[in-house]
Amino acid sequence: MRFLPGNSFDIGIALSVFNHLKRCDVASYVSELSRVLKPGGVAYITGFVIDTAFFEYVARTGLHTDVREVSRDTGSFYAYALQDFFAGYTLTTWYNLFRESGLKVICFETGSWAGKLGARLYEDSFIVEKIR
Repeated sequence: MRFLPGNSFDIGIALSVFNHLKRCDVASYVSELSRVLKPGGVAYITGFVIDTAFFEYVARTGLHTDVREVSRDTGSFYAYALQDFFAGYTLTTWYNLFRESGLKVICFETGSWAGKLGARLYEDSFIVEKIR
């Protein structure tokens, strides 16, 4: 049963949601977000992008050393700390997840969470638009 009608929202927001979801769940949430957005609707989404800056941060600080790629070349990185689950994805993986759900990235901004310089916000962020 679907609780929200399709093509019914101009704007969607997902803050700090995908940091705690496995890739299959991220794909489901992104797909549902796309379903409920009107064509041309936009969404603001935050998450963690695993990139060169992240690996340099780990080497420099010794933090997040338990983050591991799920399996070779998946672009999905997970870690468990006590009862908390961490998830991050490569930029390519993020873009593919959005594209596969009919969303186009219209803005990407790097976050400061892994010592990334010049960031205004803590998490990496995307503004996506529904294209179909």
